[in-house]
Amino acid sequence: MQRESIRRRLLRRLLAPLVVIGVLSGWATYWLAWIPARDAYDLALANAAWDLSAELGNLQRARSADLSGDFRRLLRSDRFDELYFAMEDRNGIRLAGDPGLPIRAIPHDLDRPRFYDASYLGQPVRVATVATLSEGELVVVSVAETTAKRQGGQRKILITLVVWGLALTLTIVTLDWILIGEGLAPLNRLRGDLAQRSLQDLAPLDESRAPAEVYPLVQAINALLARIATAMSAQQGFLADVAHQLRTPLAGLLTQLAAARQRSLPPELERSIELMQSTADRTARLANQLLALARAESSGFHPERLRLLNLESVIRQHVDAWVWQADRKQIELHFDLQSTPILGDEFLIRELLENLLDNAVRYTPAGGGICIGCTANERAAIVFVEDSGPGIPEAERNRIFEKFYRMPGTGGDGSGLGLAIVAEIARDHRATVRVLDAQGHGGTRIEVRFPALRPPAA
Repeated sequence: MQRESIRRRLLRRLLAPLVVIGVLSGWATYWLAWIPARDAYDLALANAAWDLSAELGNLQRARSADLSGDFRRLLRSDRFDELYFAMEDRNGIRLAGDPGLPIRAIPHDLDRPRFYDASYLGQPVRVATVATLSEGELVVVSVAETTAKRQGGQRKILITLVVWGLALTLTIVTLDWILIGEGLAPLNRLRGDLAQRSLQDLAPLDESRAPAEVYPLVQAINALLARIATAMSAQQGFLADVAHQLRTPLAGLLTQLAAARQRSLPPELERSIELMQSTADRTARLANQLLALARAESSGFHPERLRLLNLESVIRQHVDAWVWQADRKQIELHFDLQSTPILGDEFLIRELLENLLDNAVRYTPAGGGICIGCTANERAAIVFVEDSGPGIPEAERNRIFEKFYRMPGTGGDGSGLGLAIVAEIARDHRATVRVLDAQGHGGTRIEVRFPALRPPAA
């Protein structure tokens, strides 16, 4: 589902009043431009009527319609429109002019012409009517003109207004789009700040750069981050208490079972104690894995615990325990160690290595082999565990890192948490985990690539 942006919503709401204002202002501009042009056309038409009335000389001349040929040619000479005229006395008797030209209005003032629209010979015309005195009698003179020039002037005004209005509207919309984007920049910065943060970064947002409209949102986010930090702190305390409460009775139970197995017991009871010890071992391992997973997850990881470590040294510290674990299943354990410095949480790195080895031991058959190694180059620090087990199909290599997932048809009594813990710890350390085919003798090779440390400046 595509969500509508605030920018588009604001722009759409601005467009409605902008269109209304544009239409009203365009209508007003049209009339402000057209009325003076129409008045100019009307005045020119009235001047022609006045010139025609001056040509009369006297009423008798008007009655004979003896107008000079020059004036008739001047009256008819127009490049765009046809002109017509008519003269009548006060009684409405036509004295001269074009037959059928209507005279609808008689001016009451000799200095003020009357204008009106009419139709003549099937064409719309604009008529100017003036009144004049000839030998003491009132004579009405009308001059009519077709409307080609007027319509052309109207079209020019309309086209100019439409083009100008569209250009202005497009400019305003573009500016609004840009300015709204600039106005929403604080929200984009806030989104970018939150998107770039890791799950462990619960530091408050910078409130000093937040505008007044965004400030309450920033305050609410900071309050939420503070509550989350408090809850995480309480959770870590709870985990520490759980670790103590679980490990102590399980250790005591394992000690008592180990002591019981040293005594001479009936075979049935010895078998029961052996099963109890195996179950207690798995329970202790599961508890430790759950606690390690909780600590490795984003809510429990603390970057301030990272220290300069050497994977070679960490592996050598646990060689004895891992060799004993492999010997129990008659698996030959090899080491390929080089100095490999990283920045890491020692507890979590130890858990990562133990889970990699535990996973390899569980799925490598008796008589097989496992190799643990570490190396470093300019691009990465690498630790790997390679076994001669059944291997992992390509289709399963992404799913094995899911919590409590175990491949169908595999043996072993694992809980399905080991590789999930490895993935979480690798993510905490900005490392990547790769599942490859073992080289030479089948099986699986799991590599964890940590970021390479930059050499110190000279």
